[in-house]
Amino acid sequence: MLKNYSSLGKTQWQTLLWIFLLCHRLSAEVLRKKTHFIAGKQEVLSLLAPPLGNGMEFIWEWKPHDSNQNVTQIAAIGWSDGHLSMTITNPSFRRKNYFDISMDQYFENAGVYSFKKIKPASLLLAQFEVFAFKVTPYRWPEVPLGSDVSRSCGVSHLPESATLQWEKEGDPTDNTTLRYNNTAHLIIHNAGPNNQGKYSCVVRGKNGEHLFSVYNEVKVAEVTYRASHTVYRQSSNSSEVILTCRCKDGMYKKATWYWTPLSGTTKIRVASAERPDKILIGKDKERFSAAGFNGKEFPLRITPVQFGDSGTYECNLDKVTFGSITVLNVQVSVEPPGSVSRNQPVVLTCEVSKVTGSLTLAWMRMEERRGFFVQQTVLTEGQPDRKLNVTLHSLSKEQLHWECVVFTDSLLRVRLPLHLTPSAPSGNGQLTLIIMPCVAVVLVGMLMLVGMVFYYKRRPVPAPVASPSTGNDKQSQSDVIYSNIMQLCEDERALETPPEEDKYEIHYSSFSLGSTSPGAVRKQNNYRPDSINECLKQQSDTVVYSSLNVT
Repeated sequence: MLKNYSSLGKTQWQTLLWIFLLCHRLSAEVLRKKTHFIAGKQEVLSLLAPPLGNGMEFIWEWKPHDSNQNVTQIAAIGWSDGHLSMTITNPSFRRKNYFDISMDQYFENAGVYSFKKIKPASLLLAQFEVFAFKVTPYRWPEVPLGSDVSRSCGVSHLPESATLQWEKEGDPTDNTTLRYNNTAHLIIHNAGPNNQGKYSCVVRGKNGEHLFSVYNEVKVAEVTYRASHTVYRQSSNSSEVILTCRCKDGMYKKATWYWTPLSGTTKIRVASAERPDKILIGKDKERFSAAGFNGKEFPLRITPVQFGDSGTYECNLDKVTFGSITVLNVQVSVEPPGSVSRNQPVVLTCEVSKVTGSLTLAWMRMEERRGFFVQQTVLTEGQPDRKLNVTLHSLSKEQLHWECVVFTDSLLRVRLPLHLTPSAPSGNGQLTLIIMPCVAVVLVGMLMLVGMVFYYKRRPVPAPVASPSTGNDKQSQSDVIYSNIMQLCEDERALETPPEEDKYEIHYSSFSLGSTSPGAVRKQNNYRPDSINECLKQQSDTVVYSSLNVT
């Protein structure tokens, strides 16, 4: 046998070694896959176990994406002498083939699935992460022309740094999307032909790469015949609502919009038109307007929308009803109004004009494009209180951007942004900001002055010039410093009268710091007043004597 092995060449040995190492590496690697499904889809998802190595007992484990649940065992498998036995311990799962399992596509079944060998040694063989999408509504019927389209998409788990967003034909719809937790809401107001197309709910990675997505299509009806729907609009100075009325052909001669207020039952004509281009506005001509009627369509525009504009609007072409639209308005307010102080309590109020059925009213704190629920309430029809208040005891930087949102049947109906503006510091605060630097400058100046006085007080006095005949020029004469007035007088007697051009103004100063000691007083009294007066009489009027005492 050894002879036979030795007959193998070097190349054959290298090939066998390479195959052995490759098989060992493949057996040691863990099979890892990621997949996804749409919750509610009537299909079965299967997880296939990898090819088995040596082993006697195996298990399937499941860690739900719900962080509140722990890892649980869902299947136990025994393999002995070619006989297989599998025990399912969770009714949500079923055996498929051999070591494989299958499950219904329920949102709750998302999570991480692990296939392990536990005997004779514990070893992870495969791991699958299953993501579940939940799209509401599950089916997308054709929507009425001019109505609001609302869709929501939730995912069971978002990988780290991943984002969830709605896209139309590959382009983001940021201005119509609200994101919170792992859910993205899409809202399209006054749907028309331009809003039709493919909408995808997409999970993208940190660098924008595509990870998973599900999609559906929005289809909009061409006419408003017999259409009836409800829209929610914000009541503010910049809001508007467009009511659509359209037929298939242009055979009609007259169009009329009627309004029934929430508080009444009588129809009020707000706009009418007759061909050719005869338009009559019967209510608030500054806010209500209508385009020309061409026998086919007659849209009504209201801007700005007021809270009292709520009610049912009906469009008639000749005597045929071509649409009934209920407009419900929502308004937000802040107390105190205007800019608010950071240390002053602030009350945010959101109010809806009417509740039909039930709805959820919520305040959300916004951070960039994401929202965080702060407070919400469920309102029912006939409930007298249709408001939701949030009180902020102090205003921080993270509490400046808010939105009041309305949900019906878990679908977003309207968003009302509210941005708070902190007030500027009060007048006293501004005065303090001005005074404090000035006080600091004054104190620094006083300290510098005291330092200079102290320096010059301790400075030694230069020796007086003996005689002008020793070669001193004008500059040297001007540099003479006298420590006292008597010395000045003696030098004046010794000097001859200088030329007229050599006259200059001389200032003498004496500084005294601290309290005057008795010895100092006696020393000052030794001066001879008569001699001083006589000397002063001989000085020019330009000579100035000053004395500064700082006690």
